[in-house]
Amino acid sequence: MNQVKTKLFTNGYNSQLWEVPSPWIKAIKAKDWSELDQLAAFSLSPEGQLFCKISKFCPIKKVEHILSLRSCPDEQGIWHDDGSRDLAFSLSLSLEAFEGMGLSLRQKNRQDTAISLGPRDFGVLTCFLTGANGYEHRTEEVLSGERLVLAGWIN
Repeated sequence: MNQVKTKLFTNGYNSQLWEVPSPWIKAIKAKDWSELDQLAAFSLSPEGQLFCKISKFCPIKKVEHILSLRSCPDEQGIWHDDGSRDLAFSLSLSLEAFEGMGLSLRQKNRQDTAISLGPRDFGVLTCFLTGANGYEHRTEEVLSGERLVLAGWIN
């Protein structure tokens, strides 16, 4: 399986709590998405905390990221595999409760292997395998409230 350390994954993913720094929480409460994006970019740089945490799963050459705020009513996404990326991640940043699920994951084109990773608590970092390792995923609908995540891809 490519360069990903598969022993760290069960069913294609690994979830761990990450202590979200207080400046992030301040930016989230203020809905200052520009500041939050800058904080995330720094944390995903080679000297950043998230970079160090994620790099134990695979060597990192390049990290891309987005902040995703999804509100009700919302539809579930389509199954996709993120192409040749080695790994993807989702960091739950929702301070307020929301209803709905988070992310579904399955072996590529295998409906019988689909699992729902459900809504994640604040600060839960989920790293998951992508197309380079035979997996695909989709986001699930938000039924009420808002779901905020930092999503990213590793090459």
